[in-house]
Amino acid sequence: MDNLIGKQLGRYRIISQIGRGGMSEVYKAFQANLDRYVALKILPTYLTTDPDFVERFNQEAKLLASFRHKNILPVYDYGEDEGYLYLVMHFVEYATLADAIREKLLSLSQACKYVIDVASALDYAHERGIVHLDVKPSNILIDKQGYCYLGDFGTAKSFLSQAKGNFGGLAVGTPAYMSPEQSSGQQNLDGRSDIYSLGIVLYELVTGRVPFSAETPLAVIFKHIQDALPLPSMINPAIPESVEKIILKALAKNPADRYATAGEMTNALSKIMPSLQQQESDAKKTSRTIAKEKNRLGVFLCHSSSDKLAIRKLYAQLQKEEWIDPWLDEEKLLPGENWDNEIRKAVRDSNCVIVCLSRESVSKEGYVQKEIKLALDVADEKPEGTIFIIPLKLEECSVPSRLSALQWVNYFDNTAYSRLLISLKNRAQNLGIQFD
Repeated sequence: MDNLIGKQLGRYRIISQIGRGGMSEVYKAFQANLDRYVALKILPTYLTTDPDFVERFNQEAKLLASFRHKNILPVYDYGEDEGYLYLVMHFVEYATLADAIREKLLSLSQACKYVIDVASALDYAHERGIVHLDVKPSNILIDKQGYCYLGDFGTAKSFLSQAKGNFGGLAVGTPAYMSPEQSSGQQNLDGRSDIYSLGIVLYELVTGRVPFSAETPLAVIFKHIQDALPLPSMINPAIPESVEKIILKALAKNPADRYATAGEMTNALSKIMPSLQQQESDAKKTSRTIAKEKNRLGVFLCHSSSDKLAIRKLYAQLQKEEWIDPWLDEEKLLPGENWDNEIRKAVRDSNCVIVCLSRESVSKEGYVQKEIKLALDVADEKPEGTIFIIPLKLEECSVPSRLSALQWVNYFDNTAYSRLLISLKNRAQNLGIQFD
């Protein structure tokens, strides 16, 4: 597509590019008559040469503009100018759910809350005859207040209507999130295809990865069609059965075996939310002081967001030890006064801090460096030996200088967890904590 920065399309002056998809580009634009910024989704000019496509686009854009749902990014206008078809949408300063996955671990309840919001948006759209066909984390926007919006609506269905649902025999969509029927280029896809895609999103939120990956998009497509789903709990043992059951149903190969509607998936997730929230609330209320009174070792896990899979595994292992009470920041706390206070409190009330290290966490500025500094500063404030710090290597890497003099444990060999437990048991014995 041509460079459109500075160009005027209809009432909209294009300011900057903010996104790019396989078949469209998204720009920040200014609408002078209403003195506001908008998001402009622009389609390539060759699509306007097909009158049938333009008619379908206009019909669906008009329908999308009528949508009123709190979790659907509003469409204000649509049009054609200089050979470009465009949709005009609400502009928000946002991050995407993909950004959230990369940055920090999400709690199970927060992950399910985002999926409930998106499922509600999909249910609303499906009832009105629109199938999204590109549900994925990068199309789910989160504004500064934490509100969730499903964006990029409708155009995938327009594209799929083009050329009998495919381009040159290739299915349209994002392979990592496409249903088996969408992957195989089937016609007349319904809302159950979106439910499968949303199931992939939930799978990724709770495990840190998509279930199927390969070197080529075509290989990923074949895996969706042919391969058995890797169980989420095999990747993250902390996933409760109630969450895994919902994922397995949403990701059934046969559409008839999935939830019939996105509303059904919303209801299933909503039913388990109270128990997830209660479990997380109980964990927060169990301070390190209470843990000591219960004869348990308080352990704070200091980690980098890049190591979320290893951290979830370690956290799940530690939770199974009756004499250990682990604490892990899964609340997306942002750096600042509240973040500092929360981390300081967690360290101060702990008996032990495990600093989890990897090549990425020690080579880049980020949360782990700040947490290491806070942990060491708090340890320095207290009597010597009050807080025990264990640098734990998740993979071969250098150790930050402030930790180099301390004992450290490798976690990338077969005996790592056993040796870590020995260190923790020695610490517990020094504190008079009893365990079996």
